[in-house]
Amino acid sequence: MELEYLCKITELNQNDIFSKHSNLFSKNIILIRRNGKLYAWLDACPHYENGPAMALKKDQYLSPDQQFLMCFGHGAKFDITTGLCVHGPCLGKKLTPIYFEIISDEIFLYKETIK
Repeated sequence: MELEYLCKITELNQNDIFSKHSNLFSKNIILIRRNGKLYAWLDACPHYENGPAMALKKDQYLSPDQQFLMCFGHGAKFDITTGLCVHGPCLGKKLTPIYFEIISDEIFLYKETIK
């Protein structure tokens, strides 16, 4: 099982969001903390095969109301906790969740994705 160090948990504040490149996935991983829980998603909109990155500017993934992850390419909105598209051309599709583990305040990614 492949494991990759991504970052320290202290790099995230409460309700913070940022992305970092993963060599395992050859794409950025979006990390977001909401209400004390951490979520990790592949930065790839499911609207297109091999999904393009969703942010126009670094780490700008949230909708204007800060309630959804948003693909700024075509306005799709995704539930932060489930990855489900709730608005836009990929309605009903999901972002790819990334399995991770926190070990000694460091976030590690596993190559396997959650199905």
